[in-house]
Amino acid sequence: MTFFGTLGLAFLMFIGLAVCMAVTLVLAGLARLLSIIVLAMVGIFPKNDADHVVRLPRGYAEPEETEEADASAEPGAPAEAATADGGDAPAGETPAAGTARRGIPWKTLFSPKDWPTPAQLRARTAAAVETQAKHHPLLLAVTPEPPTLNAEWAAAVAEADAREEAREEAREETSAGSR
Repeated sequence: MTFFGTLGLAFLMFIGLAVCMAVTLVLAGLARLLSIIVLAMVGIFPKNDADHVVRLPRGYAEPEETEEADASAEPGAPAEAATADGGDAPAGETPAAGTARRGIPWKTLFSPKDWPTPAQLRARTAAAVETQAKHHPLLLAVTPEPPTLNAEWAAAVAEADAREEAREEAREETSAGSR
């Protein structure tokens, strides 16, 4: 009896632990959903943070890129390979594996000469703040919409106003005629 009681209690503890794990996972999912909703309301949209399921070894997809580059080159011209800094390698030399990435000149992209000045940054920041102030989801949700009438309803109101004015004129004529 003690043995089976111990097994029964162990089974109940296992079931309780499984329920606790399920509740924890549900709460984590709800917290993630709530955080995404709050961030979207504030105007910060989460980036696509999904990782690749399959990681190919380095250099696996590069032959396709080099074939496309060779196909786009003029026939009979020597093949030139792009280096990591965006320049062209001398004829006959190839860059190290993994250094050429779609021919993007990384060093020229991030040169300090091309950085915006503080005045340009202030202007861009002011424009972004103004745009957010006009189009922010929370502000748009709070601002009341101006009341608009249905076209048929507006026509009916105008017709009723015209009838009322006609009645007023008729009353004025009858009161003036009775004097």
